[in-house]
Amino acid sequence: MARKDRKRVDLSGSVGGADSGKGLTHNPFAALRAKVGQNDAPAGAPVDSGGEAAHAGQHGKPASPSSYVSSPGSTPQILPTGAHVVVRHERKGHGGKTVTVVDLSRVDTLASGAPDALAKELRKALGAGARAGDQEVTVQGDLVERVARHLGDKHGVRVTLGTR
Repeated sequence: MARKDRKRVDLSGSVGGADSGKGLTHNPFAALRAKVGQNDAPAGAPVDSGGEAAHAGQHGKPASPSSYVSSPGSTPQILPTGAHVVVRHERKGHGGKTVTVVDLSRVDTLASGAPDALAKELRKALGAGARAGDQEVTVQGDLVERVARHLGDKHGVRVTLGTR
């Protein structure tokens, strides 16, 4: 059986064969190399301050990680400190699945978007699905203790555990 003629690939960096003479024109790692080289620059070398242009994500200028981090004092308070919430677990009406319900009906001054913001916060903090209702937040799973600990530590609310 005869061996098929195999095409050879030129790995010297030229595109289109040896006769084209052109090298690669776009390198997707150029911005990364520039950033790594920037961190290894000697002391006294000019360094990009990570201003608005870097935050905008322009090509060749990576965004500064510190521009995405918000300061702890800038986060709005979702629940008033000292508010009273009830955290309980339910199975009825959820297809046999256990869910954790945060009842916000006892909170006196509740902002209009507070249940939505609290559901988003609980999703991120607990790694579980959560949805907002009118006066309650439903978290997927039996996470009563974790939700109560999070609300007490983060928001300083009084938590009553129900249905236990």
